[in-house]
Amino acid sequence: MNAPGLDFAVGGALGDSDPASLTWKRAIASLGQEVQILSQDVETPMRVNVVFCVAGRLWSPEYQGVRARRMSAKYKLLIVNVGIVEEPVPDYREHLLTVLAAAVSEADRVASRKFPGGLAEIRAIVARLSVTEPALAQPKPSRLSK
Repeated sequence: MNAPGLDFAVGGALGDSDPASLTWKRAIASLGQEVQILSQDVETPMRVNVVFCVAGRLWSPEYQGVRARRMSAKYKLLIVNVGIVEEPVPDYREHLLTVLAAAVSEADRVASRKFPGGLAEIRAIVARLSVTEPALAQPKPSRLSK
């Protein structure tokens, strides 16, 4: 298995730095933090990194939707890219959750070829995510901050 806390990650790549792209960035970062918290102490047969690629004026992905980009058997790592068009959406988080579920389904399909149980642990994490953002756990105060 892999090191705990590193088995499932969410990130983004932006094609612009305009206000719409920054809204995507905040939504992706928030979702990434939540995934990181929920993934602590979870072990999976394969690590999965989902990268949301948001189109913009400076750069756009050559695809829309989900694609499993790279799998490393040596590192037991699968990178799944999600191409997102520039168009605004009514609810960024809801849209991200929808395409995240599709990305994890694709990752599970690819991983199931090698690991019969698939990625049940990661599917369970995605199932726990809700459209309304829960408050993230606040870090405990350090003894040094007193």
